[in-house]
Amino acid sequence: DEITATTDPNNPDSDGDGFSDGVEVANESDPLSGGSVPPLFQVRVIKGTGNVGNIDAVINLVEGNDIAEEVVFFDKSVNFTDNLANERLFPGDRKFPFVVNEQLAVHATGPFIIDRPGTYSIGANSDDGFRVNIDGETAVEFLAGRGTRHTVGTYELSAGEHQLEFFYWQGGGGASVELYISSEPADVVVEDDANLPDESIFQLLEAGQLPTTDDDNDALPDAWETA
Repeated sequence: DEITATTDPNNPDSDGDGFSDGVEVANESDPLSGGSVPPLFQVRVIKGTGNVGNIDAVINLVEGNDIAEEVVFFDKSVNFTDNLANERLFPGDRKFPFVVNEQLAVHATGPFIIDRPGTYSIGANSDDGFRVNIDGETAVEFLAGRGTRHTVGTYELSAGEHQLEFFYWQGGGGASVELYISSEPADVVVEDDANLPDESIFQLLEAGQLPTTDDDNDALPDAWETA
């Protein structure tokens, strides 16, 4: 509660960092410090006024054009469906927010952490298409309509914090998307397939952020050092 957390009862975001006090407390970040933010992706789900059938239409919506309806929330991963009874590869699906989940785009942004440097397999199980950008560069994409199928590519990642920008669209019919990564460096490539080989090495790509405290002022976060 607000009295226990000493937050401002008249301001839903006491530190002005874009995350509500309740979201921060629930995710163990400090609602009174703008430098302490929860490790979550910001997710925009946007319905268009017309057809949303390619990456250009998604970018158009993300830029604020031709929007019929939009819902913004924060989540640990990208794992969404229009039918919770039809679970995909990973459990814990979140239902798309609209009654009719067609002609829509998803735009997810935020940080994630890689513990070990190497070549990682990154992909999505999607209906329809998607694009994954990491640190401003495209890592993997499938730019056509389809039923629920996998596409996986490889991408070299250094240890540390990286920035995700994820684009997805759904035209007509069923809607679902899961964004995942190999749990260790791996070299799996899938162009467009109903099955994912070696699925046990994959996990949902989860948001994460390195602590920024540096008590000894050596330009290394304390989280990377031992006493």
